[in-house]
Amino acid sequence: MAAAPSPHALARECGEVVRDARKNETKARRVRALEILYDLVAPIELANDLDKLGVAEALIGALRDEDEDVASAAASALAAAASNNVVVQGIIHERRGFDALLELVSSPATPAEVRHKSLWVLGMCARTHEASRADFFAAGGAGVLADILSPKTPVKTRTRAMVLFGDLVLIDGVADAMFADVKVAKSLLEDVVASALDADASLDAREKAIGALLAARERGPEIVRHTLDGFKRDLSTLADAFDAAAKAEDDDSAADISRLARALSVSPRVEL
Repeated sequence: MAAAPSPHALARECGEVVRDARKNETKARRVRALEILYDLVAPIELANDLDKLGVAEALIGALRDEDEDVASAAASALAAAASNNVVVQGIIHERRGFDALLELVSSPATPAEVRHKSLWVLGMCARTHEASRADFFAAGGAGVLADILSPKTPVKTRTRAMVLFGDLVLIDGVADAMFADVKVAKSLLEDVVASALDADASLDAREKAIGALLAARERGPEIVRHTLDGFKRDLSTLADAFDAAAKAEDDDSAADISRLARALSVSPRVEL
């Protein structure tokens, strides 16, 4: 009986299947190869060898595949490799993968699931890989976030963008880039406030929205505080509603949202 291939050998083989888009491989086999890679590339020992194995090139190329199931699976595999791994994030950047991710995220025409998963990977890179973050803002990343945060975007992708927005503004020096364009800054803030006030949104989404606004006010320039001041009454009313719900139903999540909304509606600055 032949020995099972090593993880590295299997990853190389899967990468070859993924790359073979128009020759002998079916969509089903390519998607299955990507699913296998999703599991294989999570351990750091293999993830750091993605470039040597040819897998990085295969995954980045598949991001632009015309079949959205293939593109979506490629983004998932990249996310598994890039999570908390700045080496892989650097490989993605060097192979122009970050450019591909930004292009997919920036276009409303990108299939919803591909856009959502591409934002997942892009966010990992922008948070912890400095060169990717610099490229993000140089390419108008704040405007990209503003577009994603608009009501026309599916809720789960909007929520992911809100979390990324909140995380980025807490990084030293990022707030200046995020809010450099006053029009974009106001659009970002107004859309996040709208999500916080949306009664049809999940508690999780509303809490994340308020957390992002607190982060923005803590680190952002005066335009942030000036814009948010215009929503103090709305946020106070929101806090009252969640406070009442928390007391009536003994709901810790509602109590947390009430506390955050109250802080945002009253204090000009909040210690996070």
